[in-house]
Parts: sequence; structure tokens; C-alpha cells
Amino acid sequence: MKTVKKLSFVILCFFFLSSCDDELTILDVNTSFTKEITLSIPASGEITMPYSINFSENTDLDDYLNHIENVKINSIKYKVISFTGTSDTVGGEVSLASEGEIFGPYTHNSFVNDIQSQTTFPINDVDKLTILANKLKNAKQLDINVTGSTNATEMSTLILKIDFDLTVAVQAL
Repeated sequence: MKTVKKLSFVILCFFFLSSCDDELTILDVNTSFTKEITLSIPASGEITMPYSINFSENTDLDDYLNHIENVKINSIKYKVISFTGTSDTVGGEVSLASEGEIFGPYTHNSFVNDIQSQTTFPINDVDKLTILANKLKNAKQLDINVTGSTNATEMSTLILKIDFDLTVAVQAL
């Protein structure tokens, strides 16, 4: 009789546990990417530079790259961190583009003044950021082009620091 009770108990536990939904545990990982982009500006003043952000560059996500459920871009912002040229008055316009979406142009009256004042240029268009987030979720990479023009008359160099603040929903391992 004890054997039948134990066996019944084991079978009941088995059915109870196997009938539970296999819901995945989802974790939100708050992370960020920082990318420094060096732009060589010819004497014509035209700016064009492609670059990529890739999830594999982010150590916060190493273990979860194949378990990403959702991506939310909370914000993107950039600032000028270096300018090398012959004049402190060189300025211009800078745009960022990805997935057919254009952010900008952002006007810089003087790159040197932007560095000294640590001016940050936020990118806040939620609809456009959602499009980029979906691309990141599916491709694990985002290609962005930096374009623009300056009033430079000689070869110069501009370095932008671009910060991405993300929330990535991943399956718990």
C-alpha cells in the first residue's frame, strides 16, 4: 500500500510539474555603447564617414547575444571631443543617418566652442529610435553614416563621441 501511495504521489508531482507553462524568464539589461568617430575633413569641408555599432563589442551582453528578446534605445547623444584645424571658428552641420532615418542636421557654430562648453547634442525622436532598435534586435548590428559640411578651408580632423543608452530584454540563462 505504501508503494502505491508513493507511486501515486510521484505521478501526481510529475503531472503537476509538467503541466506548468514553460515561460521564459526575461531580464532587462541596461547597457551603453560609446563610439568615438574620427572624421578627416578635406579642404572642401565635406564630411562623410560610415561606422557600425555591434552588440558583440558590448561585454554586458556577451552571454546573451543569442537570447535577445527586445531592444529599446533610451537615448543617443553625441558631442565633439576634439578638433584639429587652423582656425577656432570652424563650424558646420553634422547629421547621422541609419536605416533610412536621418537625425539632424545639428549646427555647430564653432567646434572648438562646443568642446570647451562640452555641448551635447541629444537625438530624441522616439519613432526613429524604435526603428533603429528593431534593427539592432534582429541584426545585432547597426550601420550609421555621419555626414555634413563645414566652413573649413584646410584639411582638419574632428572627433565625435557618440553615446547609446539601451535596455535589452534577454532570456535568462
